[in-house]
Amino acid sequence: MKANKKILILTNLYSITGASSLASLLKENQNIVEVITVQGTIKKKTPTQFLTYAIKKEGVKYLYNKLKLGTKTKIRAKFSKFIHNNNNNEIYYSINEVKKIYNFKHKIVKDINDPKVIEHIKNLDIDLLISLSFSYIIKPDILQIPKIASINLHRSYLPKYRGCNPVFWVRAFKEKETGYTFHYLNEELDKGDIIFQEKIPLYEKNTNTDIMIRMSKKIVKTINPIVNSVIEGTAPRIRQNEEEASYFKCPTKEDRLKYNIWD
Repeated sequence: MKANKKILILTNLYSITGASSLASLLKENQNIVEVITVQGTIKKKTPTQFLTYAIKKEGVKYLYNKLKLGTKTKIRAKFSKFIHNNNNNEIYYSINEVKKIYNFKHKIVKDINDPKVIEHIKNLDIDLLISLSFSYIIKPDILQIPKIASINLHRSYLPKYRGCNPVFWVRAFKEKETGYTFHYLNEELDKGDIIFQEKIPLYEKNTNTDIMIRMSKKIVKTINPIVNSVIEGTAPRIRQNEEEASYFKCPTKEDRLKYNIWD
């Protein structure tokens, strides 16, 4: 049975897992009332100031790789209709790329937890909120708005590697596998009951993009059944085992230098 309820998506403008997941939901005609992304927090006014800040914080190698990926992402968005209409490609690199194929409302905000944004979300009258690897903490005032639930896509096999950029950390510790997890959102970061998770093998020479693509290929096949099960009330609630839990903060320039990971 098709569970057609009002869904709000919170995701990042540039995210392979987020964009590909959104496209999969839209392809199946899920009722996405709006997609919200957050404007970048960098407030430097000139390109020179931005470059100085980025190099100091992340390093030249990381900045170079991000700029190279950014260029590829913009090219893909420009030729999105050709990529997807001719190759039936399910992988998207950005929200802008998805926009060329599907119609949906997209709102960019400065702060997801701003009272005006919260009021706006209330007015959407949503049944379900889906965070697709969203980079910002969502306060309880928002999590309590949906009539059914708030759920999240986390890019690790929870309860391991909670927190920021889990793909960096599984590579840093040379794990043989990782995974992704759909779980309910609550006030505690990445601690909500698990709905569904799947493991993904890791290989020594994989880049971050390689892993995101492999993960996305699995997610696009599972996200719609998961969403429908949550809406229909048949989704499981599996408590996380705190004895197996680990948590990591966002990697610093020093972390990238230590583990030699620059993408």
